[in-house]
Amino acid sequence: MDFDTAHQVGIELADKLLENKYSYVIATHIDKEHCHNHIIFCAVDNVEHKKYNDCKRTYRQIRNLSDGLCREHGLSVIVPSGRKGMTHYEWQEQKKGQSWKAQMKSDMDDAICKAYSFDDFICRMQSKGYAVKGETLETMR
Repeated sequence: MDFDTAHQVGIELADKLLENKYSYVIATHIDKEHCHNHIIFCAVDNVEHKKYNDCKRTYRQIRNLSDGLCREHGLSVIVPSGRKGMTHYEWQEQKKGQSWKAQMKSDMDDAICKAYSFDDFICRMQSKGYAVKGETLETMR
């Protein structure tokens, strides 16, 4: 996707979402491997002077509007995996290489590739400092 298309989709999204009631600014970025927008808008509308109400429902509404516009423009749409995303803190730790979750995943991937049975997998994880309690794998580090 090029800059102009990304910016146009951002404008259309802001117009549909904010219904010409809120002032907004769109920043279209090309500094990553993909073009993307950041939409910043005033929390108080210009018509009734009411505050924008943000909740899980509005997040889904934004997502649906964005997905629809992307389809209209022939762009790809990310299909949710159903898994919960990570917190901002966890993302920062992962970027620094200090995430215990990322380390555990790496250790598990390694053990899975090398293990010839479930018991061998457990032994390999225990040798890395993990303990199995019931059906839960925990770190002993």
